[in-house]
Amino acid sequence: MPLSFQLMLVGILLAYLWHCWRSMRRRNRQSPEGLVARLRDYPRAFAQEDRSTIAERLAEITEQLRQHPRDSKILWAFFRCAGIVLELIDCVERNGSSEHGLHERAPIGSARLGSMRKDAMQIRVSALASLVKCALPWPAI
Repeated sequence: MPLSFQLMLVGILLAYLWHCWRSMRRRNRQSPEGLVARLRDYPRAFAQEDRSTIAERLAEITEQLRQHPRDSKILWAFFRCAGIVLELIDCVERNGSSEHGLHERAPIGSARLGSMRKDAMQIRVSALASLVKCALPWPAI
């Protein structure tokens, strides 16, 4: 292999590893409040005036997805919000054992977090499947 090709591959690999490191560092520095604020940026899924808990809203979104909505903007908002909820659950689990963790302010059981994670993953899969069905020019079976 020529030396220039090897140098190019090493450069691409280093750029990718730097990008991964930067993304992981940014993700680990996010606060739970910031993640909840990001959820509120999607008014089709989490309205500003909505005061229900995240777990209740996930259950409502799951029920809405069972009715097979065809609006791609709503489906995309559901998909993105479920990803943010997964990040929030990771943040709670990561900070749960620390002295100033979220569990001191609002105790959340691991069973409840597991249930929320399952609901969020189900929403992501269902929303993605519905988005694919919306994009197909022929009716899906």
